[in-house]
Amino acid sequence: MNNEIIVDTVLAGQRFDKVMTQLLDTHTRSQLQMLIKQGQITINKKISTPHYALKVGDRIQVHDEPIVPETVHTMAPLEIIAQTSDYIVVNKPSGLIVHPSKIHPQHDTLVDAVIAQFPEVKKVGDDPSRPGIIHRLDKDASGVMVIARNQDSFEDLKRQFKTRIVYKEYLILAYGAPQPLEGTIHTPIARSVRHHTKFAAKSNDSGKEAITEYWTIASSPQFSLIRVHPWTGRTHQIRVHFHSKGNSLVGDAIYRLKKGKLVASARLMLHARQLSFTDLKGVKQDYTCNPDALFLSILYGCLPTAKALDIGSSLS
Repeated sequence: MNNEIIVDTVLAGQRFDKVMTQLLDTHTRSQLQMLIKQGQITINKKISTPHYALKVGDRIQVHDEPIVPETVHTMAPLEIIAQTSDYIVVNKPSGLIVHPSKIHPQHDTLVDAVIAQFPEVKKVGDDPSRPGIIHRLDKDASGVMVIARNQDSFEDLKRQFKTRIVYKEYLILAYGAPQPLEGTIHTPIARSVRHHTKFAAKSNDSGKEAITEYWTIASSPQFSLIRVHPWTGRTHQIRVHFHSKGNSLVGDAIYRLKKGKLVASARLMLHARQLSFTDLKGVKQDYTCNPDALFLSILYGCLPTAKALDIGSSLS
């Protein structure tokens, strides 16, 4: 432990994160909020929330390492779409983080679930913290992912993603109707200057190339169901590109509309529906998985006309 501060009457009643911005002025408020959530800054040796109202006598501790919660996470078995001796294809559920990180050190991720079922994956890849992982989906997104089971498959799949041989297609539910209803967004993306965890579409060439092709398949003045094919794989690409068009994704807490009525969505309406690549034998493999019941429930509630669509067959 680096330090301990006992809350007095001056600090009492204030928000935990606001007080920490005064005590640790070397960090931004967003960074301190992250450290609080990680358990590197605790109250009475327990993990708290950034908005906790301090009380007289509370002890604030700043730790070298995050406090690991006592809760034991029980990993639910993954939905396996396909498996071969070279790779596994899974349907990642919304809410599941792909791999542990400094922000999320807990071992309750997709990687942990994969290793529990396929222990050999632990030795695959070029980064021990993300074994077998060639590509990722955002925590709150769902859908098809491929994980390599051996190093040859990992290197070959990594090459295919890097050279854009892999075909990826997503389903999104967005606010409003994009104009035009189908087209290609070709706007560079760069890290936000104001918020280092966010990204932004750039009108100039200051960002990295990002290309997103899309087709609207059902729409109303309020919502649209859209097929999306990202040619490039920038972080948050689909979310950033549609946000820049004024068509933020329903359920997106980061890239959301600043005006208008928002839907109280239980999840981010972003689903990776299709993934196509070539296996080590040179045979093209095509895998699809349809959205889960929660996705469909939100979709039909926002866009009743989508009920007439057979999501599985109409998009094949």
